[in-house]
Amino acid sequence: MTICPSPDDEECLSVHLPPANEGYKKLTWTPIRPMGRSVRVRDYTCSYQSITYELCEYGGESFIRRTRRHENAVFVDEAARGRRAVTLAIWKQILSGEAR
Repeated sequence: MTICPSPDDEECLSVHLPPANEGYKKLTWTPIRPMGRSVRVRDYTCSYQSITYELCEYGGESFIRRTRRHENAVFVDEAARGRRAVTLAIWKQILSGEAR
């Protein structure tokens, strides 16, 4: 894990992704579905990056949410919606640079 300074000079303890590996798996990202308020974020990557990822659970399903910030726009989409074990395996691929 890499530590980065935050705007307040505190230490960032979030996960920082390595660059994507050559030949990485390209995930299919779709617009996020509207959901209730009970989405649980189980893990996440550093929020100081322009692209962040969250491992989420809602209604018995798991999924990965991606947030992309570009200038004044924010784009949110999701991938790997389904069983927790499958989504967790894809999450590990993202964290290792094997998937994006």
